[in-house]
Amino acid sequence: MLLATFVGALQNQTNRVEVTAQATPTIGSGGRREVTETEDKHVLKDFKKLHLVAFKGTNVDPAVATQWISDLEKVYEVIRCTNAQKVMCATFMLQGEADQWWRMTKPILEVGDRQITWDGFKAAFDDKYFPPCVKKKKIFEFMHLTQGSQTVMMYKRKFEELSRYAPHMVSTEEMKTRQFEKGLRVEIQKSISPMQLKTYAEVVHKSQIYEAVEKNATKDEEVEPEKKFKKSYATPTPNKDNWKKFHKRKPQGTINCKKYTEISGIPAYVLFDSGSTHSFVSSTFATKLNVVPKVLNYRLCVSTPSGGMIETKLICEGCDVEIMDRKLTADLILLEMKDFDVILGMDWLAAYHASVLCFEKRVIVRPVKEPEFEFSGMMIGTLPSVIILVMQARKLLR
Repeated sequence: MLLATFVGALQNQTNRVEVTAQATPTIGSGGRREVTETEDKHVLKDFKKLHLVAFKGTNVDPAVATQWISDLEKVYEVIRCTNAQKVMCATFMLQGEADQWWRMTKPILEVGDRQITWDGFKAAFDDKYFPPCVKKKKIFEFMHLTQGSQTVMMYKRKFEELSRYAPHMVSTEEMKTRQFEKGLRVEIQKSISPMQLKTYAEVVHKSQIYEAVEKNATKDEEVEPEKKFKKSYATPTPNKDNWKKFHKRKPQGTINCKKYTEISGIPAYVLFDSGSTHSFVSSTFATKLNVVPKVLNYRLCVSTPSGGMIETKLICEGCDVEIMDRKLTADLILLEMKDFDVILGMDWLAAYHASVLCFEKRVIVRPVKEPEFEFSGMMIGTLPSVIILVMQARKLLR
């Protein structure tokens, strides 16, 4: 009885398997072709929506041909498609001479019923529009690329354009960084090489900062300060008596401190000067900061104790100032000076309700809605000749 029940159950299971197998449709070669054609239509429809530029192949610069292939591969990262569909989409965009070239080349690549792969298409495309002799020329050009008279950004664009032809030379971040650094102007190299920067982005950023500082310093050397002052500044002009009084004004309090102060994470020799109306950073120290200088919408004329004048118009905005583990900020105007890295003047002292107690050699800082804190520094007796006493800024005539 038990044996008969087991045989009956086994027979029923076999019947269910047979019924399931009969219910499953089989797709022959014709069915597969229909499915593939439908998928191809969907892929091509999605591809056309992206409005990629057609390639005509008439008097084509190799760089343009390479960029066209690069644009295609970006598209293929977005839409999922097979090797054959990639070739289909690419050849769909060929027009004019390029289309004629493909009609002649396709039968050659299909000899022996071979399927044309995407890599196969790119190889044939390169042979036509980017031949080996041109490729070698581009690699040679990249190997010997230097900044010369170009700006850092112009050099960067050329570097990235040519690096595509020599990927073996920029295959790692370190290789790319050193190759870019090697082509910079000598004076920029000398400035940033000691920093031992690790990334390409850091080298580009620091080079831009140095370039901005250098450009401002060069302009100051080209024109005499007196002539610049007369030509650049507009009314209202203070009368002679007021100007003399303003110019000879003595500093109210100066304390320097290096032990507790960092600017953008870098230890700095800082002067807290209540006699300076603005805050400054030395041009040399500015190259170490992770801040790109901006151009002021006016020029600042700085008078010094020696009676000279310095003109500047670059500013590093939003620099981090860390004192006694308290984080503050400062807008620092670039200035050629050697005795200090940074001068924090009345604009900064007023913003943080700070007091400079010269006799006690202390600075008390009272940030809004934060606990006050204080620190000690070193009192300065005789100020160096480059220390800023008083500044007067006027907007340029527009």
